[in-house]
Amino acid sequence: MYTSGGQRGCAQPGLTADWVRQARAMGWRFLPVHVGLQAPCSELKRKPKRIDPARATRQGREEAAEAVAGLRAVGLGHGSPVFLDIEAYPSRDRACGQAVVDFAVGWTQALHAAGYRSGFYSSLDSGIADLAAAARAGASPLPDVLWYARWDDRADTAGGGPLTADLWARHQRVHQYRGNVEETYGGATLTVDRNQVDAPLAG
Repeated sequence: MYTSGGQRGCAQPGLTADWVRQARAMGWRFLPVHVGLQAPCSELKRKPKRIDPARATRQGREEAAEAVAGLRAVGLGHGSPVFLDIEAYPSRDRACGQAVVDFAVGWTQALHAAGYRSGFYSSLDSGIADLAAAARAGASPLPDVLWYARWDDRADTAGGGPLTADLWARHQRVHQYRGNVEETYGGATLTVDRNQVDAPLAG
């Protein structure tokens, strides 16, 4: 669910606490997503707002406050994760990657202070690679849960590449393994991404 963020693709007036209660009663579980500022070197024209490297940690805290408000508005309580959506960006820019890491640190600080789990979504080759390098360098606090995009049609959470077996290994991963798949529910056909989940869900 896209619960917050200034760069969500569309307004969601139907996303309410009552809707969440009804969907949960039907058996659905939730991965809340916040779509805010993107990497400074991002090439996405449809999401033009970028992280300022000089203020990245503070901006991460500010976006986390918005995300907490979004969770509370739909009735998702303490302990729930919310995933920061950082779309793929060029991996050749070291300063850009550091800004994303600094932003994720601020994001995590503020979410922990508010009693929520910190999640982070990105491509395995960009945001996830930069967070993995930061983890090895001892950066802290980093997100509790990673949601990595690698469209390899493998419904697992084995990671790969920079996401080695020693990182985020204790039921802390979601793998987006296929994109743009048509599925039908209740007579409505949707284009969705498929994910394998081995991580905490929102409650």
